[in-house]
Amino acid sequence: MSTKRTDGPHTAEGIFQSLEGDILSGKYRPGDLLPSIRELARERDVSPATAAAAFRRLADRGLTHVVRGVGTTVRQESLLVNSPLGAPDQLFNGAIDVASGAPDPAFLPDLNVHLRRISVEKTLYDVDPMLPELRTHALAQLCDVLAGRPENVMITNGALDGIADASEVRLRAGDRIIVEDPGFAAATSLLRSRGLALVPVPVDDEGFESVPFQAAIRHGAAAVIYSPRAQNPRGSALSAERAAELRAALAAARDKGRDVFVIENDHASLVANADYHSLTVDSSSWLSIRSLSKSHGPDLRFAFAAGDELTIERMQRRQSLNRGWISTILQRLVVDLLSDTDVQHLVSDASVEYGKRRARLIEALSGFGIPAFGCSGLNVMVPVDDEASVSSTLIAGGWQARSGQTYRHTSRPFIRLTSAALDYDKIDQLARHVSQALHGTTRPHR
Repeated sequence: MSTKRTDGPHTAEGIFQSLEGDILSGKYRPGDLLPSIRELARERDVSPATAAAAFRRLADRGLTHVVRGVGTTVRQESLLVNSPLGAPDQLFNGAIDVASGAPDPAFLPDLNVHLRRISVEKTLYDVDPMLPELRTHALAQLCDVLAGRPENVMITNGALDGIADASEVRLRAGDRIIVEDPGFAAATSLLRSRGLALVPVPVDDEGFESVPFQAAIRHGAAAVIYSPRAQNPRGSALSAERAAELRAALAAARDKGRDVFVIENDHASLVANADYHSLTVDSSSWLSIRSLSKSHGPDLRFAFAAGDELTIERMQRRQSLNRGWISTILQRLVVDLLSDTDVQHLVSDASVEYGKRRARLIEALSGFGIPAFGCSGLNVMVPVDDEASVSSTLIAGGWQARSGQTYRHTSRPFIRLTSAALDYDKIDQLARHVSQALHGTTRPHR
């Protein structure tokens, strides 16, 4: 008969809560190695299966990461809001921010101008979910998404809000969902917290690699989430040829009676500087989200969404129950922003300039013999051998980069550099410092 403890503190949930508290209190710091499963089982007087279950809960919460040949470590960057570990993008004193993935403030509209210009009515509780004038803009922003399909559209408090509601109303705990590797860390952490089983599929410059994507579909994936351009962190942009290959895999599943739910996170559509190609074509179970965060300002917390009738109806019902509606003050502000021709020109200029700055950084790194990736968006991905060492060296040189650990599943280490707010002189300086961090030299490659 087993003598292992099974009371509260000795259950998987009890051990998880204890370790979570140790991490949040700072007893275990980012990068620290946790006890092995056998060591933890012995310390807590529980079975290895119970200890393993507690470790799975930590990983699902986004707190830990398994390093091959080493063990389970605390993630370098916690995705928990209000964590005492600090915000992921908290800058060291004096460092230049190339970590945040943020747009250039110079290319964002002055919201004060537009707030003073809008007329706010006294609104009570009898509110339409979307103002008629905003719906007109929604249909214009989503016209290439809809492409003749029924006009099922809505608004959300940003891309993650839409992803959260979609995963809640269309998926169940245990469902397998294909995610990009490397991919958007906040989204994957959110999906883990929903109890979904993540199926990482590698990406290259053109999006998901076809063969592993096809295999994941054949093995029963219920859903897929991806960005068609400005993919975070690699900057991939789905090509027409690759999109056709991936859609063929989705069509093969439909032919067998399995319609994979497709979530498209086109988070930087207006400033991605890349053509749009979609996996939602011909799908009867889909959602496409377009945020205004990168183009008009992250603090707007606003996105348009289109999808099949059932998905949109369920999401609207959930939104009504949880949040009521998106503030009509915010809606009127968005209408004013999207109607302003000066803002339209500013956003268009931003898209072009972000492309130039991204290309300049890739070219500058290439001059030092450093490969880098970034076909679209605001960021450049640089493969490295040791993320922590390179990041520390860059900090010493006055640059704060983003470690790739929180984005990776099985892909190789890298750092992400945001070039969006850098002028060309700063970009060239950054390339020299990256060369110093990687090669110990600032001499151009010959």
